[in-house]
Amino acid sequence: MDARFVGPRPAFPQWCDRPIEQRRLAVGDAALAYNPLAGQGIRFALASAYSAAAVLRTWRDDPAAAAAAERYYADFVDSARRRHFEFLDSLHAGQERKGAKPISIPETVRFTGRTRIAAVNRDSRIVQEEVLETADGGALRWVGGFDLLCLRDMAQIPVRTAHLVEQLQRLPMTAAHARMLVRWCLERQVLT
Repeated sequence: MDARFVGPRPAFPQWCDRPIEQRRLAVGDAALAYNPLAGQGIRFALASAYSAAAVLRTWRDDPAAAAAAERYYADFVDSARRRHFEFLDSLHAGQERKGAKPISIPETVRFTGRTRIAAVNRDSRIVQEEVLETADGGALRWVGGFDLLCLRDMAQIPVRTAHLVEQLQRLPMTAAHARMLVRWCLERQVLT
């Protein structure tokens, strides 16, 4: 069989206006099809399937939490779409993907993240728990399996950064990962 190049075909991001409606869930490309086609679509397909399973389990096991579970899933898909469009806008504007220069790590840090109660996926169920609020109004709790609220206990008052890194290493976490976590938190103003 001979193949020949005919020309490029444009691809456009596509999404479902209502990814959850009347006990139906749009998962993967049915919820949000990424453009350009790449690994983010695969990551989103897996993450949306995992989140959809938690919504289904919540519907079955805790009908009183059904509305919160539905909001969680709709917010999950909307957040992924918003981040993808921000990425596309930065590509079209010619901005480098790396963003701003890395922040230097200060000698002392303190937890300054704002918290609120929001729906999270815990043990494959949607439950209301305390989360960190991001600058864009989103919510997060874990980074790479690390519970960010642990930093609140470790750095409630100003603490030497070297001491915080030592504490993180006892969890266990490598020194390199601990420093990366501290830098990530400084960039997002979880620590200042």
